[in-house]
Amino acid sequence: MQEHPFAEFLRILGKGRHGQRDLDRDEAERAMCMILAGQVDPAQLGAFLMLLRVKGESVDELTGMLLAARAALPVSTLSFDLDWPAYAGKRKHLPWYLLAARLLAQQGIRILLHTAPVEERLQVRDLVDTLQLPWAAHWEDLAAQVDAHSWACIDLSAIQPRLAQMLQLRHLLGVRSPMHSLVRLLNPGRATAMLVPIFHPAYRDTHRAVLHALQQSSALVFKGEGGEAERNPDALLRISATRAGRLWDAEWPALFEQRHGSEEPLDPKHLQALWRGDSHDEYGVAAVCGTVAIALLSLGRAEDEATAYTLAQRYWCERQIY
Repeated sequence: MQEHPFAEFLRILGKGRHGQRDLDRDEAERAMCMILAGQVDPAQLGAFLMLLRVKGESVDELTGMLLAARAALPVSTLSFDLDWPAYAGKRKHLPWYLLAARLLAQQGIRILLHTAPVEERLQVRDLVDTLQLPWAAHWEDLAAQVDAHSWACIDLSAIQPRLAQMLQLRHLLGVRSPMHSLVRLLNPGRATAMLVPIFHPAYRDTHRAVLHALQQSSALVFKGEGGEAERNPDALLRISATRAGRLWDAEWPALFEQRHGSEEPLDPKHLQALWRGDSHDEYGVAAVCGTVAIALLSLGRAEDEATAYTLAQRYWCERQIY
C-alpha cells in the first residue's frame, strides 16, 4: 500500500526521542495546507495535533501553519485598525473587554472581534442580544456592521470553517491543540494592530516571535483575564510587543492592592448597567479602562501606561450611552 503524503510530517514529529525534530516553516505550511484542503485522514489530524501539543510548537511551525491559514481566508477589501481574538470565554469575571471594544469603536477605531463557541463559559455569542453587539452572521455582512458601528463580531466558522471545526476537537482530544494558539494570531481582517491574549506566560515570546517574523505592524501579547484580551486590574501585567520591526517589553503594576473576588454567578445585564451608569463596579471600570489602555498602546495612540490609562478614563467619562 502506498504511503499517504501526510505521513511524512507525522514521521518527522513522532519518530521517537532521538529521531524526531521540529517541522521547518515550509513543512508546517505544507502540512496545514493539506489539512485545510481536507486531504488528511481524521486519525492523521488527531495524531498531528497531539504530537505538536506534547512537543510544544516551535516558532517556525506556528509561522508556517499561520501562513497557510491566512492564505485560506476570504478575500477582503475592508480596512481594520485592531484585531481582537476572543476564544476563551469567561468563567470568573464578566467579559468587560466587550465594553472596552465598544468604547474604542466610539473613537472611530475599526475593530474586528472574532470568536468561537466555548462550552461552560460566558462567550460573545451569548451576549449579542443583551449588549446589542454588531454581530455579522456571514463574512459578507462585515462591511455593513463596521460601517454602522465601527466594529463587528463574527464567528470563526463564518471565516474559516475547517479551523473552527479543529477547535471543537478539544472535546475529543481532551486538551487544547496548537489551533487555539493559531486562531489568536490569525488576524483575518489584516488589521494593522493586534491584541494577542494568552493563557500561559510561556507562549508570550513564541507568539511575538511569529508575528515579528511575519512583519506585523504592531502586536501586543499578554496574559489576559481568563485567557481573553482583557486587563486583569488585580494583577501585574507583562506585555511583549512588536512594532515597526522593533521588539520591546513592558510591565504595568496591579491597579489594586487587594484582589477582588469572582463575580459568579455572571449576570450579563450588569455590563449594560455599568455602561449606562445605573450601577458602580470599581473592578469593572478598571478592567475596561485598563483594556482600552492596552489597545491604545498597540494602536500607537499612547506610548506609556500613564498616558494610555488617562486617555482611556477620559473616553469612559465621555462615552455615549445608548
